[in-house]
Amino acid sequence: MKEYSKDLLIAEFESSWQQLFNIDTRRGVFFNYFNVAFFGVLTFTAGVWAKGTQPSMLTAVALSATFVLLAFMARAVKSILESERAANVRYRKKINLIREMFLAEDDDPRIQMYLKQKDIGIKIFSGEGNEIDKVGGTLKPIYFMIHLQQGALAVLAALIWLAFFILPRAA
Repeated sequence: MKEYSKDLLIAEFESSWQQLFNIDTRRGVFFNYFNVAFFGVLTFTAGVWAKGTQPSMLTAVALSATFVLLAFMARAVKSILESERAANVRYRKKINLIREMFLAEDDDPRIQMYLKQKDIGIKIFSGEGNEIDKVGGTLKPIYFMIHLQQGALAVLAALIWLAFFILPRAA
């Protein structure tokens, strides 16, 4: 391998790792912003419940609109997380390809064994069954939390309207 090719590949490798770190940071930021909004709305709703009287029509409509807006926000965050994961997979593939290019001609049997492993290390993408998971282990619990929060928003919207019709009016 020519020296300038090697330098370029090393720079690409380092750049790809940096992009992976940036992606992970952005995913956390988006999810955390959504959680702050969710718990802020939850706190405000708890304040409305603490009164123990029927919420006004304006309060019920405003809270319901906020719940719907937050549910749409959850869907947007999920789409952003999916997009970030797709970028993550692309950079992982690039990293693994660069690794393979550097190590493929090495005579060390340990490195050759490492290259042939399907479950660890370098994943060569020419065969079946060795693609990088499109969802990944991190996003599954995050998706679960987002779905739980969306369900909680639906329940809260139903409860606020139930309270509007059932609880006694404020004096």
